[in-house]
Amino acid sequence: MENHRRGSNLVVLGGDFNLVLNLLEEEETYSQILDFGFIDTYSFSHGCYSCCSEEEGFLGCTYAGAGNPYSRIYSSMQKPQRIDYIFVKGIENDVGLLIFDATVVFDFEPWVSDHSGVLIMIRPP
Repeated sequence: MENHRRGSNLVVLGGDFNLVLNLLEEEETYSQILDFGFIDTYSFSHGCYSCCSEEEGFLGCTYAGAGNPYSRIYSSMQKPQRIDYIFVKGIENDVGLLIFDATVVFDFEPWVSDHSGVLIMIRPP
């Protein structure tokens, strides 16, 4: 991962990437984002990789969460997935990364979308 000088510009890249890290063929796109020096805030904050699996638990799932009526509209066979991400770049200093937390939000009633949101708390250098 690329190191950034203290005081470098903060870049935030977020959205619905439709990347399911439990699928091998989608890992290449994810790796390319990381190769550009971006950090997956949820993965970093929680020490997980896919963050939505039997092995790692389902707290990081952002799509087809349990009880979400909107995701069932599209497919009754959908499994919970983490496809929404917030990546950051340019927030390193001598002490380390300044990512305090990343949390899945809007993952309960009243549902606002077929996707849950991701909220991050960071402190720029």
